[in-house]
Amino acid sequence: MTRTKTPARTVLFLSGLVPLITGAMLYAGPLDPPAGPIEPSGKTTQEVFDRVAAVEARTAINATNTPGDDDSTFKITEPGSYYLTANIIGEASKHGIEIASDNVTLDLNGFNMSGAAGVALSGIADTGGVVRSARILNGTVSGWSGSGIDLQNAVGVTVQRINATANAGFGIDVGVRSVIESCLAHSNGQSGFRLRQNTIVTRCSAVANGVHGFLQQIGGGDGTSGGSGARFEACEASLNAEDGINADNGAVIAGCRAGTNGSNGVNAGVGARISDSTATSNSAVGFLVGDASSVASCTAVSNATHGISAASQCRITGNRCTFNGAGPALGAGVFVQASAVQCLIESNHCSSNDHALWISGTNNIVVRNFGGASSFENYRAVAGNRLAPVVFANTAAAMSGNTGGAALGSTDPNANFSF
Repeated sequence: MTRTKTPARTVLFLSGLVPLITGAMLYAGPLDPPAGPIEPSGKTTQEVFDRVAAVEARTAINATNTPGDDDSTFKITEPGSYYLTANIIGEASKHGIEIASDNVTLDLNGFNMSGAAGVALSGIADTGGVVRSARILNGTVSGWSGSGIDLQNAVGVTVQRINATANAGFGIDVGVRSVIESCLAHSNGQSGFRLRQNTIVTRCSAVANGVHGFLQQIGGGDGTSGGSGARFEACEASLNAEDGINADNGAVIAGCRAGTNGSNGVNAGVGARISDSTATSNSAVGFLVGDASSVASCTAVSNATHGISAASQCRITGNRCTFNGAGPALGAGVFVQASAVQCLIESNHCSSNDHALWISGTNNIVVRNFGGASSFENYRAVAGNRLAPVVFANTAAAMSGNTGGAALGSTDPNANFSF
C-alpha cells in the first residue's frame, strides 16, 4: 500500500492556523440576534431627499424664488446655486435671466432658453454693473435679439458646455479673467464669442457666425485695459463671415484650427504666440500677426493670399505652407510685410504657393528654409536682408542599398534650398 507523504512545511502551516482560528472563535460576537423585532436602522426616503437638498443647497429658477422686474423675466439677487427645471421662453423687451449678485452658479440643467423669435433681449445678462464670479453651465441659449449670454461687464466668469445658437448679438460675451470651456457658438449675428484679456478659451467651436468666430478685445467691466491677452486652446473656427480668431495683443493660440472663414484664419495683434495650429482655405491670410509675434510648427494651406504674414521682429519657424495664393492676388507661403524689420524666418517648408518666401521688408534674417514648386519665383526678397545663400538642390540618381544620393549643392549650414 502506497502512502502519500505530507510535506513538513504544510503540517507546520496548518498547525499554525489552529491558534488563529481558535482566537477568532474566542473573540467573535454572538451569532444569535437579540430577542424582539428587528428595528430599521436606515433613513426614510424624505430624510434622504432632505439631506441631498441640504448638501446641494440649490434654488430653482421660478417666479417665486427669483421674481423678475421690468427688465427681466427672472432675476438673481443673492449669491448661491440656481438651476432650471424646464425650458424658458423669453418675454418681449426683457432678458431671460438677469444676474445681479456676485458668486452665482446657474445650471441650465440641459434645458433651452429661447428668445421667442427675437422679441426678447439677451438670454442671460448682468445688470450693467460689475458682477464677479458667475458660473453658467449645461444648456442652450438660442434666438435672442441681444446675445445668448451677455456678461461683458462681469469679472471672472466661467461658462461651460453651453450651446449659443442663432442669437442676433454675440453668442457668448464675457468680461476679463474668464474661462470658457467646451462651448459652441453657431449662426449668431455678431461674433460667436466675445471676450476680454486674461481669459482662457478651451475646446470651443465657433461656426457660421456673422462677424468673427472668436473676438478678443481689450478692456472689461472692472475698468481695466491692461493685462495679458487671451489664451485659445484646441478651438475650432470655421465658416465665419470675417476672421476665425481675431485676437488683440498678447494672445496665445495653441492647437487651434481656422478654416473657410470670410477673411483671415487667425488675425492676432502685437506679441502673439501661435503654435501647432492650422489655417486652411480662408479668404485672406492664414495667420496674420503683429509685431514681436511668433508662429511655430503651424500649417497653412490653400489660403487666398499668404499662408503667414508677419510684421516686425517676428519669429516664423518650422511651419508648413502649401497652395497659398489660391485667390486672384499673389500670395506666399511666408510673407514679411514691407514695413517689417528684424524678423527671423527659419526652417519653413513652403511648396506649391505663388511664392515660397516673399521678403518685402528689410534687415530680416532668412535661413534654412525649403521652397519649391511655386507658381512664380520660389524666393522673392528686396535688398537689405540677411539672406543666407539660396541654392537649387541637386537631384540624385536612383539608388538601392546603403550608399548613394547627391550633395544638395551647399555646405553652408544656413543655406536656403529651392526644389
